[in-house]
Amino acid sequence: MVPDYAMIAEIRLFSFGYKDARNLARKIVATMRLSSEQLSSQDHYDFGMRAVNTVIGAAGIMKRQSPDESEDILLLMALRNSNLPKFLADDILLFEGIISDLFPGIQLAAQDYGVLLQTLESTLASSSLVPLPAFTKKCIQLYEVTVLRHGLMIVGPTGGGKTTAFRNLSSTLNDLAGRKPQTPETSRYPAVKVQTCNPKSITMNQLYGAFDDSTHEWADGVLCTLFRKAALDTSQAWNWVMFDGPVDALWIESMNTVLDDNRRLCLVSGEIIQMSKGMTMMFEVEDLAVASPATVSRCGMIYMDPTSCVGINAQIQSWMQRLPKCFGPLTDLLQSHLDTYVCPSAEAMYRECTEWVPTVMNNLVQSCFNILGTLLLPYHTVPASAKLQPDILEHLQQVVPCFFFLSLVWSVGATCNNEGKLKFDALVRGMMAEHQSEVEIPTHPHPLLFDYFFDEENVAWVPWLDTQPEYGVPEEAEFHELLVPTLDTVRNSWLIKTLASKCRHTLCVGPTGSGKTVNIANLLTNGMGENFVPVIINFSARTSANMLQSNLMSKLEKRRTDTFGPAAGKTCTIFIDDTNLPQREQYGAQPPLELLRQYLDHGGWYQYVHPIRFSEIISVALVCAMAPPGGGRNPVSNRFLRHFNIIGFPDTDAANLTHIFTTIMAATLARSSFSDEVRNALSPVVRATVSLYNEVQAAFLPLPASVHYTFNMRDVARVFALMSSTTPNTVPDSLAFVRLWCHECMRVFSDRLINDGDMQTFHTLLNAQLEHYFKMDLMKVTSGQRLLYADFMIPEADPKRYEEVIDTERLTEVVKDYLDEYNR
Repeated sequence: MVPDYAMIAEIRLFSFGYKDARNLARKIVATMRLSSEQLSSQDHYDFGMRAVNTVIGAAGIMKRQSPDESEDILLLMALRNSNLPKFLADDILLFEGIISDLFPGIQLAAQDYGVLLQTLESTLASSSLVPLPAFTKKCIQLYEVTVLRHGLMIVGPTGGGKTTAFRNLSSTLNDLAGRKPQTPETSRYPAVKVQTCNPKSITMNQLYGAFDDSTHEWADGVLCTLFRKAALDTSQAWNWVMFDGPVDALWIESMNTVLDDNRRLCLVSGEIIQMSKGMTMMFEVEDLAVASPATVSRCGMIYMDPTSCVGINAQIQSWMQRLPKCFGPLTDLLQSHLDTYVCPSAEAMYRECTEWVPTVMNNLVQSCFNILGTLLLPYHTVPASAKLQPDILEHLQQVVPCFFFLSLVWSVGATCNNEGKLKFDALVRGMMAEHQSEVEIPTHPHPLLFDYFFDEENVAWVPWLDTQPEYGVPEEAEFHELLVPTLDTVRNSWLIKTLASKCRHTLCVGPTGSGKTVNIANLLTNGMGENFVPVIINFSARTSANMLQSNLMSKLEKRRTDTFGPAAGKTCTIFIDDTNLPQREQYGAQPPLELLRQYLDHGGWYQYVHPIRFSEIISVALVCAMAPPGGGRNPVSNRFLRHFNIIGFPDTDAANLTHIFTTIMAATLARSSFSDEVRNALSPVVRATVSLYNEVQAAFLPLPASVHYTFNMRDVARVFALMSSTTPNTVPDSLAFVRLWCHECMRVFSDRLINDGDMQTFHTLLNAQLEHYFKMDLMKVTSGQRLLYADFMIPEADPKRYEEVIDTERLTEVVKDYLDEYNR
């Protein structure tokens, strides 16, 4: 049975004093019907009875405020104020057409928000934010919806200004409420108390409360604690309880009695908490794809679009306003470069390049600001208003354009894969030529922008590897401890160190085996200095938010009441490996990442030891690493990614692989005094290994029957790991060295194959490498026998000797002896 919306609306309008209630009710119903038919289909749109009821409530408020105004004008204002906040830009035009047909000839005067708008603009200006008309309009709409609805949702893509809107609106209202003396205009606006929680960073029992299984005592959850605190507040202030996290049916359905006209929170313990008059339940979400229609219909909606509400130009202007005054003479220089290159290069990158993970443009722009601000930091004066010395100012006018291009390349271009970097290099060089930039970045000996570092002391672009001393293999180091610097590791390590040292968060993305974990762990452990405390955490599919929080809190100290961090004067750099491995919930949320996002957005998390309270976390920088989504790794929300400078770790190319293992093996052979014949065979062995690795990758792809056919740089390292442990006695000549190499390739690659056909293909590939690099064939190398090497043939040997097994009967006896000893 469908209720008669027109009759219900007519009766309610009569109750508010409308004389032409019947015609007005028909117009309300017609507006909702036409909107549902003509406007786009969005998850946060609702044109049902609750939407009609909201319009009627708004019309009633306006009738009380302006009893002598035309009823058509009052209803038109109510329709616009109740519906426009939730519409996309294209749908606003359609909605305006609908109401202009239903209310012909009626023109609404522009509403004057007076002191509210003025105070809002001054609040934004004090935070170095640009008061765009679209953004201030959304803030005003947010205020109006809080008056009409006690439950509302701020919806929109990442970077739309959702958090900034409600924070600045609350600051504005508090400013107005705190003015002395109060005027009739300012007394309308109450103070606001805001309490924030991410509902997906905790379990359902920690959110709503639960009975303890052992003591049968009730323990409050975060939600009921915040709700009760707001409900029992006896002041005249409004209380906004903000839930900043994904909305899904797992937790939001329990709040239906709160969001409907009952306005009550019903707990499992039997307690019922009534909302107070000034309470508002707010939800900040990216989308409502998994929310039920029942939830959507109960809430007012404010949609915030990043393009119109924020925009790249406003983001640039805001950053420029936050620069210290000492950089005033450089403002025009910085502004011209930012306006000319940032937005066009980002748009071109999205159009022509491929990223490791999807990003949003305002994140790339902010990443550029993070790097540029870090490079300018050493030139800040004390106090900030002091002027720069003339020689320093002249030096900065030379280096600032170079700083900018270095920042642009390693922010907008850093998220691309190898092919994307080639395209991005061509794009930026083309733009520099078009705008006749004075900055000249070399193309020789290396062709790409990514291959050069800017040396500010000498005001010159130098290859990255020239910034490092020549690498020497430590004599006592084990094979797995050796890290040979390459172009990728040097430049990525510099970028991570530069950002992490200033508490900027970084996320390294690249395929498995590209060296993310080992290089980041080595940098944080050995390369950051004594004022940085490294913490390494590995995620798995079973990692939970509670496990992560307990682990992190065990590494931090209590600095003061409800404030935690590393020891005073130190910065904690937390390396989180396999960031996207935690299993997703039924509706896609990842609680460990939501816990981290609560820290990134709000500066801490809740402690669940009663009484429940919020703990602030300070002096912590996150360095995360993950592989692209797929193969058990999950997509990550843009609301999490936007906090990071994203750095792409590409696969190590053939030249770098050859350089790495030639360096390691050459030092090993020289240290153990191998013969010149063996040393001369090293170069073709390394090149043959890299070539074989590339051909194996192309020939054996992961399929449903062979999902383990995944090969990466770790497999190349396994080939040489045991080769480095041999001695001149076991490998006296080049033939023995090649035999050992063939065995290691078979052990690493062919032992993974599942059928005779794949084995035959591998032997063909191996034989081709032998013929190309050594002028031998596989039959000659193996003498038609199976190759066997082991390091356990002499049980008492120390160190173990990795050597060829000739006597298979002796091998059988040794293995039986080991088995008998184990079974005793």
